[in-house]
Amino acid sequence: MADRLVDRLRLLGAAYELHLVPLLPARDETVTLELNAAQVRNLRDEIEWLADLVSDAALVQVATTILPVLRTAERGSGLRVD
Repeated sequence: MADRLVDRLRLLGAAYELHLVPLLPARDETVTLELNAAQVRNLRDEIEWLADLVSDAALVQVATTILPVLRTAERGSGLRVD
C-alpha cells in the first residue's frame, strides 16, 4: 500500500480530530505505535467511519486493506505499527 495513501488517511483523521488515526506513523517517521486490543478496536472504528465518509476510492481501498488486520489484532493482544 502506498505511503502517500496512508499519509492521506492520517491527515484526514487529523482534520476530523480523531484520536488514533492521526497517530499512525508518517512515512518519514521512525516512531513505533503500540496499541492494546481496545485501542485497536477504536482505530478500526475511526477508519471505518472515514471510509464511509469520503468518496475517495483510493482511500477506501486502503481502509479495505487495513481493516482485516485490525479485526485480527483486536481479537489478540493488540498491534504494533513501525
